[in-house]
Formats: sequence, structure tokens, C-alpha cells
Amino acid sequence: MTGLTIHDVVIEAAHHIECNGYSAHYLYSVPQAQAGRPLAQCAVDVIGAISLAAHGTPAHPATALTRATEQAVLAHTTAPSLAAWSDYKGNGKQRALALLQETAAGLRAQAQQQDQWRAARCPDCGEAIEIRDDGMRTLCACDVAA
Repeated sequence: MTGLTIHDVVIEAAHHIECNGYSAHYLYSVPQAQAGRPLAQCAVDVIGAISLAAHGTPAHPATALTRATEQAVLAHTTAPSLAAWSDYKGNGKQRALALLQETAAGLRAQAQQQDQWRAARCPDCGEAIEIRDDGMRTLCACDVAA
């Protein structure tokens, strides 16, 4: 599962919770697992969903991708951790989905803000280029020749 972005992981985590359910207080539903259901099909908490989306199992050790994703999601809460968030009264499946959807929307907005390119022409050679709002631009033939 290489090449995933934080946004990809958040979207897939929400999809898993939507399809397989939410299990507060632990990475995955232990009763479901003990009954023989594969971990990848068990209800999960937000951390388990992130791990599952990134690595195919809710019980995978933390990696740079999962930690970064957890931090992105945590930024949309007032909780000290996602584990603590899961323990807050009233935080169930619908709130977990809303949290992940809010995070995904924030990540999309951030990506769009960082990538505001517009078509333009190089004033020196007339070649088609793209310019970002902050003045950065793509290279053209006169840049390469210099």
C-alpha cells in the first residue's frame, strides 16, 4: 500500500467505518475477531481504521504515515489524543465519520490552497507556463537555456 497520501488514508478509513462499523475503546472489535471475523472486516475505532487503511490491518504498528494521519485527524478535535476522543461520551460511528469527513475536506482545501496554479505565457519567450499565486512558476525554454 505504497504511494498513499494522508487524504487517501482518511477517505479509506471513513469508508471502512461506514461499511464495517465503529468500535470504541479499542483498535478493532475483539468479539468480532474472536468469533472468527478477519481483522480487516471488523468494526474499528478511528486509529484502527487509519492503520487498516494504510497497512491492511487495524493492529499494525504505527508508521510515519499513520502518525501523520492521526495528527491531521486530531487537529479537528479538542481531545489530547484520538484514543481519548474515542472515549468521550457520544463519540460513536456518526461522529467518527463526521470527524474523518471534516479532516478530508480540510486536507483537500489545504492542497488546493497550496496548489493555485494558473496558465500564463513567459514574458520573454512567449512559451506557455503556469504561475502560482505566490509568484512561483514553471520553467520554460528561456529558463533552461540560461
